[in-house]
Order: sequence, then C-alpha cells, then structure tokens
Amino acid sequence: MPLRSATRASGHFRLAKTALRRCVVQHSRQQIIDDITAHIRNCGGEYHEWYIGTSIGASDELFERHHVLPGSDDWIHREAESPQAAREVLEFFETTYGIDATRDPRHDPGVTVYAYRKTQHTQP
Repeated sequence: MPLRSATRASGHFRLAKTALRRCVVQHSRQQIIDDITAHIRNCGGEYHEWYIGTSIGASDELFERHHVLPGSDDWIHREAESPQAAREVLEFFETTYGIDATRDPRHDPGVTVYAYRKTQHTQP
C-alpha cells in the first residue's frame, strides 16, 4: 500500500505513522553511543546540559512529555537492538558523562534511546 499524505482529519496520519515504523533501522549499543556523542559535539554545550532517556516511542517522549520543539531544539533518537542495549546506552552516558537520565519503569522494555539539550521550556 503506498504511503499517503499524513493528515489528522482524514485518518491517514495513523496509517502513515504505522507504515513509517516498519522502516526503522536498529542500531548497536556502540553505534548509538557514537551517534549521540557526535551529535552533542556538533550541537555544542556541555554534557550536563543534555538529557537522555529510553522509551517505546521517541515522539511522545520528546515532544509531549519533555516539550522539545522539533524545529528549533537540539535532539536525537535511535532505535536499539534490544531493551538491554538501550539501557546500557543510558547507563553509559549517565555514569561516564553525568547526563541526566530517565529511570522510569513505565518505559521498559523501551528500545528507543533519545537525547536532547535542556532549555527553559523543556521538562526536566
């Protein structure tokens, strides 16, 4: 089935979102660490200015729970190979760089690792 335009009113939004999730590329623990580290270095700021977490879906966490603005804030997310790999990435950044992290059991078995630079409007 071809991917149609995503509009909430027509109901295609749900279809498009589902179709896109099927194309997700899973990354190894080390690939995610390298990608997030490079992203933080490219965007600037100190590690303590960033927040990292795991979830089942990054969009809900980043844009709704944490109030990250997709067009103007610095953020990244990657799909891990497993929930264990996602937790290991989170623990790496938390222990190595002191980045604030989410440790919420509601997000297990989350495989999405996300990070964003904290601002005045993001939570936390």
